Amino acid sequence: ILTLGVSLIEALIILPAHIAHSRALNRRAKPYLLNVWADKGLVWFRDRVYAPVLQFFLNNPVLGFAIPLAMLILTIGSVGAGIVKTTFFPPIASDAVTVTLRMPQGTSETITDSLITYIEQKAQLVNEEFTKKQHDGQPVIQNMVKRIGPGTSTASLTLNLLPGEARDFPSDDIANALADEVGFIYGAESIEYGSGSNFGGKPVSVSLVSHNIPELKAVKEMLKEKLQKEPKLKDISDNDPAGIKEIKLKLKESAYLLGMTYNSLLQQVRGGFFGQPVQRFQRGQDEIRVWVRYDRSNRQSIKNLDDMWILTPMGSRVPLSEIADYEIARGEVLINHLNGKREIRVEANLRDRKDSATDMLEYIRSSIMPDILAQHPTVTALYEGQNREASKVSNSAKFAVPAILFLIYAIIAFTFRSYSQPLMLFLLV
Repeated sequence: ILTLGVSLIEALIILPAHIAHSRALNRRAKPYLLNVWADKGLVWFRDRVYAPVLQFFLNNPVLGFAIPLAMLILTIGSVGAGIVKTTFFPPIASDAVTVTLRMPQGTSETITDSLITYIEQKAQLVNEEFTKKQHDGQPVIQNMVKRIGPGTSTASLTLNLLPGEARDFPSDDIANALADEVGFIYGAESIEYGSGSNFGGKPVSVSLVSHNIPELKAVKEMLKEKLQKEPKLKDISDNDPAGIKEIKLKLKESAYLLGMTYNSLLQQVRGGFFGQPVQRFQRGQDEIRVWVRYDRSNRQSIKNLDDMWILTPMGSRVPLSEIADYEIARGEVLINHLNGKREIRVEANLRDRKDSATDMLEYIRSSIMPDILAQHPTVTALYEGQNREASKVSNSAKFAVPAILFLIYAIIAFTFRSYSQPLMLFLLV
């Protein structure tokens, strides 16, 4: 309604005012020299090029039908052969580069801050390099915003760039240059240099699903190692981060002879180091809980766990080392499921936006995954991200596009009063 109202105002008020002051109403006005030459050029093209070509195809209608058809077949063949690159969802450029650093859970804030500060210093060098290439000498990176969090193991650095119309370089070039300048960061779980957004997810996204967790994690590491070697890919990451270090206890055979259970052992260890409630009482409107645990000197190191004595159901006390073993390992932070199976997703971005995400995903599907899955047959690979959204659109188009084309054909057929001319028009378009 708003658009129609603006169109009516333009047609009833603005357009008559333009026509009233038009030079075309003045018969004595001389035409512009550019218009004269343009008219002569159009007349020459009409008489010397368009009219002979039109007459030729009117005399040879079969040839006029075959040439557009052959061009259509060549176009489809070029796309299928990979000569013409295709990307279903092109990336959207941005005026900012965002660096996201993820360290293992439990990393101290000092270490995380020192690494993101190191990246910030490298960004200054990249800024100086690109500023020298900028035609007007303006700083390509206008400002930087550094953040720590959420948590102590995650940090981000946002580089706000010159607006795209004033910048001589795409944001991808700046992000790639920063990644090359920073290089490999030892101990980091992942580091991403985002320079835009992707509709439907990342261009490369492989979901690994299985009930066998050790094999699933092995396939994840093998796939990430393969993708790291691909020069067209960057920002390789997964959704299976390592958790905080945990102490995992395992009962020995002698513990069962003493009547110990895994649950009773954990309760005593937790009560000794974390504490357990022994009393609660009311003080005014507040409820006070009393917890009991070892004093600080007896619970501040792993050695204290070795020296701990465990009470058995028989009433005797035995050292923990006599009835249980323990190991220090990282726990789970995220547990994802897909179709009832445990899922780990490995994702990556394209280094060059001009590369085809479709071709890269097909290369991974046909050249990388078969060898990996042959070694771990319990794991299945599904292709998510943009590929999943593209499949949804393609499946919908199978029903919608034929109906739309039929309606367009019907309208043109009624207008031209011909059944063959709409087909010719479709081929030309």
